[in-house]
Amino acid sequence: MSTDETNAIASNSYQIIGEPKYDRIVQQITNTSTVIIWKATVQVKVDDTEVRNWLKRDAQNRTNIVNQNNTAQQAAVENDHQIEDLRKRAASATNNVERARIKAEYQQADNEFLAIQKYNEGIRLYYQKNYSAALVKYNEAIKLNQNFAFAYINRGVTYATLKNYNQAINDYNKAIHLNPNAALAYHNRGNTYGEMGNYTQAIADFTKAIEINPNLAESYADRGYNYCKLGNFNRAIADCTKAIQLKPNYAISYLNRSAAYGGIGNFNNAIEDCNKAISLNPNYAMAYTNRGIIYTKLKNYNQALNDYNKATQLDPNLFEAYYNRGSMYFVLKRYNEAITDYNKSIQLNPNMAQAYYFRGLCYQAIGDNARAQADFAKVRQLGYNG
Repeated sequence: MSTDETNAIASNSYQIIGEPKYDRIVQQITNTSTVIIWKATVQVKVDDTEVRNWLKRDAQNRTNIVNQNNTAQQAAVENDHQIEDLRKRAASATNNVERARIKAEYQQADNEFLAIQKYNEGIRLYYQKNYSAALVKYNEAIKLNQNFAFAYINRGVTYATLKNYNQAINDYNKAIHLNPNAALAYHNRGNTYGEMGNYTQAIADFTKAIEINPNLAESYADRGYNYCKLGNFNRAIADCTKAIQLKPNYAISYLNRSAAYGGIGNFNNAIEDCNKAISLNPNYAMAYTNRGIIYTKLKNYNQALNDYNKATQLDPNLFEAYYNRGSMYFVLKRYNEAITDYNKSIQLNPNMAQAYYFRGLCYQAIGDNARAQADFAKVRQLGYNG
């Protein structure tokens, strides 16, 4: 477990009970200058099971939480520096105009401090998967400080988690407008474009993030994934390899490179990368799914079935695992079992046209032509050509 992950768990392993209480503490600097400091008092309940809960999270969710925690720390440090600078200026102020200006800046710093507290509360709620409540706190943070780029980024992440992609894009755009060098805003916008199927735009955003921060391993890994989606497997392998060089214990890089190796038929390397991803994160359901796909291609059906079963045990909502297990059953002409898995994948992802298509073929194979035609009609409605 990385230091960033440990910090994220420690920062979010408690639950705030009720609303925090904020007290203003006024400190006199000179006869004419004062400093106002906010003190937050909270009641919390510590949850010592968070390490186990952390291991159950999917890799992208972990990355989001780590990034949110890091930006929270950065925002707090910047606010501390701002307050310290104001204290020094207040102590040396020589006229009323300057003192009035500093007083106004103190008021703004107060609001920014309170915004950071709301922002931190939003992170904890996001960590607890209470996304609607997290949005409320991010909204409050932005109301207090409309120039809080990090708050827009995190609200965008929350919207994206809820699959409200247009709202997420709007927030990332706002963050970039406020801070054109916010690599994380480009990175997260790239992920959202990827979720929307706009892989070319996603690649452009990851490229911009890398230009700003050449050491951002996550952007290389995710750009590699999007190259893979476009069938540019060699570029994908190169990007994922770079990500691994920058961050050797980042499991997503191995998973994405595995998919690219599979795309060029290098199944041995693909399995090796899945094995590495699983060794780094034994609860990585998608890694088991990808390894199952490779074993299916190699006609090692027993091993594939073990991996799909493991994936569904680890993440009962992973529609890809059910779909691919269903596809293996389809190849084996075990149509009823395939239909059961396609049903589950459709339940979890109602817009997955391929699942309707192959379920239709299964119905056709067992002589249920009415259900087959209904599925094929749904396929046409979704715009899938088979």
